[in-house]
Amino acid sequence: MLEAMKGRFKIRTAMGYEIDRSALRITRPSLFTSATTYRPIGSEIRSMKISREQREAGVKNTKNSPFNVWLDKQVKDESGALDLEKLYEVARRYGSRNAKLPSTRARSA
Repeated sequence: MLEAMKGRFKIRTAMGYEIDRSALRITRPSLFTSATTYRPIGSEIRSMKISREQREAGVKNTKNSPFNVWLDKQVKDESGALDLEKLYEVARRYGSRNAKLPSTRARSA
């Protein structure tokens, strides 16, 4: 497998591409769990910087979206706090077969 990956990298390099981003998690059900993206050698590196204000506006604009209202009902306890066990149960139920809670030590901290 590693040799095949090295071979594909050499081919892409010969075709004029370089690694853009590596070890990207694929979150949809798929044969693969990670990926690498390439860009033409010497092309501009893409970056997206989100300011605190933009992030806060995004949270405000989506807070009451139908999806977030549904998700909150699934993963929050009576006081409104996030319940990680409920969150991982939703992840297991709706797509991530590998969703596992972190070790008990990390949760009790």
